[in-house]
Amino acid sequence: MNDTARRPWIGPAVAGGLVFLLHAALAAWVPSSRFLKYPLAAKQLLAGELPTERLTDFSPLYLELNVWAARVSGAPELVILVLQLVLIGLSAGLLYTLLRRTFPAPLAVAGVALFAVDRHLLVYGRVLEPEAVMLALLLLAVLLLERGRGVPGALGAGVVAGLSIVTRPTFLPIFLLVPIFFAWRDGITPKAPWLRRSAVFLVPVLLAGSLLALRAQRATGDAGTPAMNPGTVFFEGNNPLSRGTSAVYPPVVLHYTRHAGTVPDAAHTFYRTVARGAAGDPDLEVTQVNGFWSRHATAFLLDHPGHALGLALDKLLHAFHSFRWHDIPNGWTYESRLPFPAPPFAVLSSLALLGLLFEARRWRRSLLFYVLAASQIGVMLVFYVSARQRMVLLPALIYFAAAALTSIWNLDRRRRILWLGLAVALALALALPNHAMRDETYLQRSYAEAQTRLDQVREASKTQPLARHPELAVVALASGPRWFDWMRPPYFPEGPGHGGPLEGQVADGILARMETLPAHMLPSARFDRAWLLLRAGRTDEAAEILESLVESGERFYRGSLQPSEPLLLLARARHRSGRTDDAVDLLRRALDVSPGNPFVLADLVALTGDAEARELLFTYWSEPDAHFALGRAALFYDRPGVALGELGPLVAMLPEFREARVLLAAALAGVDRVEEGAREMLAANSIREEPILEAERVCDLFRRWAELHLDNPEVQLLAARGLHQHGRFEDALVLLDGMGVAPAGLADRAERLRRQLTAH
Repeated sequence: MNDTARRPWIGPAVAGGLVFLLHAALAAWVPSSRFLKYPLAAKQLLAGELPTERLTDFSPLYLELNVWAARVSGAPELVILVLQLVLIGLSAGLLYTLLRRTFPAPLAVAGVALFAVDRHLLVYGRVLEPEAVMLALLLLAVLLLERGRGVPGALGAGVVAGLSIVTRPTFLPIFLLVPIFFAWRDGITPKAPWLRRSAVFLVPVLLAGSLLALRAQRATGDAGTPAMNPGTVFFEGNNPLSRGTSAVYPPVVLHYTRHAGTVPDAAHTFYRTVARGAAGDPDLEVTQVNGFWSRHATAFLLDHPGHALGLALDKLLHAFHSFRWHDIPNGWTYESRLPFPAPPFAVLSSLALLGLLFEARRWRRSLLFYVLAASQIGVMLVFYVSARQRMVLLPALIYFAAAALTSIWNLDRRRRILWLGLAVALALALALPNHAMRDETYLQRSYAEAQTRLDQVREASKTQPLARHPELAVVALASGPRWFDWMRPPYFPEGPGHGGPLEGQVADGILARMETLPAHMLPSARFDRAWLLLRAGRTDEAAEILESLVESGERFYRGSLQPSEPLLLLARARHRSGRTDDAVDLLRRALDVSPGNPFVLADLVALTGDAEARELLFTYWSEPDAHFALGRAALFYDRPGVALGELGPLVAMLPEFREARVLLAAALAGVDRVEEGAREMLAANSIREEPILEAERVCDLFRRWAELHLDNPEVQLLAARGLHQHGRFEDALVLLDGMGVAPAGLADRAERLRRQLTAH
């Protein structure tokens, strides 16, 4: 890859071509999991099925590229993938050119080689997301700014910068600083050429920003949020449950996304659903929705500055650590299929950090790379760190690593050894996983296993009753027990219970199966087991595990899906053992460790009626999320009247939120309002039949409802269907046997249900 004076394009062309061939070969050889948010949105847009306000949820340029691909080809996903592979090759050529301007050819070649095989690029160059486009545009903008002189160069750089902004608007602040770059690079002369270049550069940049605002105005009537919902993303990276990595949805939004169907990137839609439900205004504007969520996160950060600082430091660590946080679930799965080991990202990061120091003496030549690095790190500090976002940081890291190697090589032997020793020490520090990273590895592996088993469940259910395959449900839920309330399917048989809310064949099978898994002794697996034991009523066993986990100081992470604080679960175990004062003390300790945690706050309110904890819950979380957490906690502590006061308003705000209706039905049953509870449960089932929640309370509701209407065959049939749904087949048959004479149509339905029950 040697440049020549007469043919300077050879090196970049060879570099780009080889990288393109490598990535194309891997794309053909290693199948990737399909993540088709943009192709799906493009198809819906062309069909007139995408709501207009949803245009602001996507990268404008990348969405238009997908629309174009859908128009010109019958295989638009392939067209976009090929385009991304070409852009990756182009990025490699641009990176080689930029490196070669400053460093010797061997370092430029090594930098491009490292770029080519980096896991971030290999994974997210394949995922149909805007990062590959963004990377190529940013590198081209940097090259044009460095090489361009005069008005034409400034105009070309401005056009590319404008396209970058139309891809991801978060880079607009960077390009607004380019006039400072012109002034520092060229100096401020009497004729002030930097002013003219700055004006020419900024014209297309500001035009791009104006077009985004105009597009948003036409789509939503509001130009304030041109694209990609910064307010909701800010909440995802800074709410009380966030660890600064990947997106952490609030509980209600998370449950909604489980059943999004064909809605692309559905969380954006449900953030609006929740905010509008809380405000009682179905026309709440997109900017107001973003403000709604960002205010909750900001209130939390302002109340807990120490936590905010710790969160920022965690994000900074994750920006450079060797561990890759995937904010797209399939990213980890695809990475695990790559046929060669990962390059040492910690070594690259450590050298890059040293290069940032070495280049400070020559900051003018590296100014744009400083700006590129600072801007992307700034984006991650404001929002959150993920492997996908780190992909854009890769060229800057490679550049500063090359700068560090060059500077260290030019030192005398003694200082060279010292700096290399520092680099090694720093690399080791950035390679060692912490609690959160070990827990994430466990979660990702169990997620992949659970999804595989659930696919088998779905396939089996196409030809046979689900109840013939309880072992598949057991294996799936044992692999990912944290998903229990989120994905537990209906119609699996449940035998006689053990006195707890989690019972029967499935529960016993899950707990037994977990002991056979390779990871069963890991702290994360032991935590999941303790959670299931507690739900099964096996309190002493759960408490023993939780005590050891609390003593070890291990931390776990389940987002807003389920409680992940061992102190909280230990408090629940203490309460069940009759030690309520100890439970309250443990909850207050949990709140010190995890301030703003909605599960801890809700339990504290349920046990003590703490008004301050309740106020904090509504301050840091949306009103629906707060009611949801309080309702569930009240049911756990067997306070159905309290739960009713929380869940009634929640259902009024979000009538299509099935989980709230199920919990409301259980609460109504608990205060002997059986008729209303049955109606709520039927309404919940009209929305969807899964997941199964509060099975014991709901089954008791159906039995009591049937007892109140012994002379009503239709009620008997509906109650039998409800028991069947929850796996109580024998109880359902008893109700059918006692129906007596029913009208012809009703009798036919009852007979069909009987055949289903006996087929199991």
